[in-house]
Amino acid sequence: MSDKHTPGPWIIQTPFAPDTISIVVGGPEAFDWKFVAEVISENTGISKKQAKANAALIVSSPCLLAALQGLMAFAPAASLTAGVELSAWIAARAAIARATGAAP
Repeated sequence: MSDKHTPGPWIIQTPFAPDTISIVVGGPEAFDWKFVAEVISENTGISKKQAKANAALIVSSPCLLAALQGLMAFAPAASLTAGVELSAWIAARAAIARATGAAP
């Protein structure tokens, strides 16, 4: 993946219907928004509560990615002991690769 994600902050809006949650970047008015994603609960088998939780996770994604990247820069693999620390480091590296489209 050569393109980077849309810069944030991403926010949650519900401009169209109560069963559609929009993830947007931009100002307070709809004409300022850039749509990043939509989470739909109607006729999908996903409850409204679960859709809100999914939207919250999506909105936090840029912050989570930046935090993981910061931790990876702070704690190189060579400084970790085998076991849980190294397993967590490997999982973090894989999550970053998945989020950025890079090979793990």
